[in-house]
Amino acid sequence: MNTPTIDRDGRDAVVELMGHRLFVREETGLTDEHSDEAPITRYRDDLQLMTDLAWLPRWWLIELRMPEADQAEFGFSLQPDRLRRALRRVGRYAEEACRCDPKVDDEQRKVFERAGRSCSRVLEELERQGGER
Repeated sequence: MNTPTIDRDGRDAVVELMGHRLFVREETGLTDEHSDEAPITRYRDDLQLMTDLAWLPRWWLIELRMPEADQAEFGFSLQPDRLRRALRRVGRYAEEACRCDPKVDDEQRKVFERAGRSCSRVLEELERQGGER
């Protein structure tokens, strides 16, 4: 099975959404009542997802004008079942942030909606490759 990828626009949107979740809302996912996974596993998977999306180097690479800043696609290192759960969490958070977070303005809402659509595309690719689990 090929590892699915996410394009740069989708990656940027997911990074913005997760940055909002982790740094503005200060939600680590350790209290996600929608999951039967162990909280530390959810947190670890979310952090791995962010690492795969090169969230921290993103700003540094652009600022330093490094060639890697132009990377167009990003792959994932999480196992498919864990990646599915992580992407579903991100999608749920995108919906919640767009629907009821007073700290989200219209511009952010558009970015977060894009993040949700990008996660859905990767989930569809995972389903095509290996079936829903």
